[in-house]
Amino acid sequence: MKLPAFLRRLAARSGATSRRRSAQVLRFVAIAVFAGAGAYLSLFSESDALSTETRIVLGVVAALVVGLLTSIQVVLSLEARGTAMNASSRRPTLNQLPRDLLDFTGRSHEVGLLSRTLVRAPKSGKAVLVTAISGQGGIGKTALAIHVAHQVAYSFPDGQIYVNLRGPEAEALDPYEVLGALLRELGVAPDAVPISLDDRSRLFRSILGRRHILILLDNAQSEAQVQPLLPGESTSVVLITSRARLAAVDGITRLRLDVMAQDESIELLREIVGRERIDREADATKKLVELASYLPLAIRILGARLAANTHWSVHELVQRLLKQQTLLPELSNGKRAIRSTLEISYVALSEQASLLFASLGALNIKTFPDWIFELLDTDELHATRTSHGELLEQELAEFLGPDPIGSSRYGYHDLLREFSQEKLAARPDSAAVTAATLEKVGGAYAATARAADSWIRHGAPRHNIFPALRLPDDQQPSAVALDSTAKATLWCETELPSLLLITNQMLLDGHLEHVTTLAFSLSAFCEERSYWREWESLAKCGMSAASALDDAAAHSLFLFQLGRVHHLLGAWSDSMSEFEQAHALANQHGLRSIEAACLCAIGKVHQLGTHDATIPFFEQARAIYAEISDDHAWAYVTANLADIYHLKLESHRSLREFDLCMPIFRRHGDDWWEANAGIWIGDVHRDLEDYATAIAQLDASLATMRRLGDQRRAAVALVHLARAHADSGDGHSAMGALGTAIPVLDRVSDRWWKAMAMIEMGKAQWLLRKPAEALASWNQALSVVKERKNSNILNDLMPRVEAAKSALGHSHGKRGS
Repeated sequence: MKLPAFLRRLAARSGATSRRRSAQVLRFVAIAVFAGAGAYLSLFSESDALSTETRIVLGVVAALVVGLLTSIQVVLSLEARGTAMNASSRRPTLNQLPRDLLDFTGRSHEVGLLSRTLVRAPKSGKAVLVTAISGQGGIGKTALAIHVAHQVAYSFPDGQIYVNLRGPEAEALDPYEVLGALLRELGVAPDAVPISLDDRSRLFRSILGRRHILILLDNAQSEAQVQPLLPGESTSVVLITSRARLAAVDGITRLRLDVMAQDESIELLREIVGRERIDREADATKKLVELASYLPLAIRILGARLAANTHWSVHELVQRLLKQQTLLPELSNGKRAIRSTLEISYVALSEQASLLFASLGALNIKTFPDWIFELLDTDELHATRTSHGELLEQELAEFLGPDPIGSSRYGYHDLLREFSQEKLAARPDSAAVTAATLEKVGGAYAATARAADSWIRHGAPRHNIFPALRLPDDQQPSAVALDSTAKATLWCETELPSLLLITNQMLLDGHLEHVTTLAFSLSAFCEERSYWREWESLAKCGMSAASALDDAAAHSLFLFQLGRVHHLLGAWSDSMSEFEQAHALANQHGLRSIEAACLCAIGKVHQLGTHDATIPFFEQARAIYAEISDDHAWAYVTANLADIYHLKLESHRSLREFDLCMPIFRRHGDDWWEANAGIWIGDVHRDLEDYATAIAQLDASLATMRRLGDQRRAAVALVHLARAHADSGDGHSAMGALGTAIPVLDRVSDRWWKAMAMIEMGKAQWLLRKPAEALASWNQALSVVKERKNSNILNDLMPRVEAAKSALGHSHGKRGS
């Protein structure tokens, strides 16, 4: 069948000259002819008004007319489709990605995750994949996005579109203008670009169609800026960088970028400065990336300075930075500066959020529980959008997760801290903001520490033996609900770094009553945990505050606590001086409870040397406690007296004294002192060579100390247990007990009991016929025993040392002969 001339011309004009296109047209014509004939027969086959010949002619004419009309429609459709396809094929392919960084390094986990996500994105039947990289300024969002985009560009052969939306800057791009520019770049004539934003967005989606395109939207400001730029088909993917969270973009996948790990930071410096130069100064390099807060932009700036000054060592740059009071002025290199990057986020804050950010600069603490924000963010106008929420949105604070106590915890790195301090200093009301912030936060910490101390003392009555500080009645309520000893202890453990920092800061800023409250309220916790250095720092702060307040009771109390810490640390001369000063002050002001505690403490220092010098101090202390009707403290002194009588080898008198104090400990529910006295009672039975009773008593005391969580005193019980085993001739059991005790004593820096443990270790090694090891153990103990001039222990130890030397000399002599 031959097509009419005009039909052939239509096919040629549309480009349908191939056999395949002609065959398609012929098929449509044939179908149309049969359809027309069928239509005619159905309409006229039953009519008697027309002859057969007439019906045949009409049918053929009708079929031809229908067929020709259908063919014309088909050809025109093919022409339109061909035109559209040709137009599409004429669309330019955009390859707009900025160059990748030659020295890009690190972020291997993030690169792998993003690459897999973009390449494996569903290509049909699914929503468009939108992935957003968020994080603070200078964190490396753009560098990572561009690097990943180059890595996966092969998967998007129809093009890669890049737009810097300049969201954080003063002049963020309008999506209306962005779409206009993109449409023109995609081949739309300027006069054909639609007028409205919706029409531009619709045309943009139509042009992209089902093409495989990667769209990188850099520095997005908000959801409103991004939404019109998203494609409609899942064959394209979108990668966004933004400081904002873009929470309103449906179906978005988010990756929050944090500062770099130390090893990644160092590797970045190697790429910028040179591997050999960086590796030559490993320690200085670690300090340099720490000073940069592991922030990629800061590392790049410092790396560029090193690269430009080849005569500088890394150590020289570190020393230069450390000498500066602030680091931000040093972190600038041409157009790149940390301060200006942070400033972009700061100017986006509301007035109340700016005040909150500056207020955080008044605090030296490194992390913030959520209640601090609630305490400082009091603007009622921000009912639906909190100021600390703004800080998070602008990446000027970071959510660190829940802490062990259940509070949400926040923080920021050191450069952000310095920036917040700059903003505080720039305020005309800087002094007032600082004072108000410290009063609110310091007062809340003091009140919560006081509540925690109450629970800790309730769970460990032994602390009630020692004198307490009289605290003010008008303190604010606890910032955290504490309802058990365990929760109170956990809160102290969680907040201890902040508590130490805030105590020192409030001392310097003159918030003295909060300082004394904090210093005293944390003392029982520190003793429970054997945190001697932390306790020492708190006691010194408390003593300074008390002196400034001219509070004799508090001053003498903190002197007494400082003496106890130094006694436990083995700084015996310091502790004796502090106990004597505290005693003199207490005696002068009639503070009988503190006076008695100091007398007992002085006696315990003497106990490490001469036993006879100890008893008068204990007796005086016991008399005062009887006078003021403090039977719990009276029992404590009595137990110490009983131990002295045992050391003087007056075992039966010792047991009689123990019989007086043990019922009192039980009446006060003081399991700790009952178990501690039990250790001494076990040692008395050892002296009496009743080893079975001694070991049973020591095992019971050990179990109690472990149950109470006092690892130090449990270690002391193990030393006594080792002594009982060694004296009974069981060297192996003694070695086992000491193997557990000695690491604990090392950890808590208990010099005296470590020396006692080494004496028992030597005895056990001697029993096991290891004279060289025994001599080494005894020599370790000798220096401490000699320092304390403890004649009883020296008189027992020296013959053992000489016997070991003799045994070793005899052994060497035999080998020589």
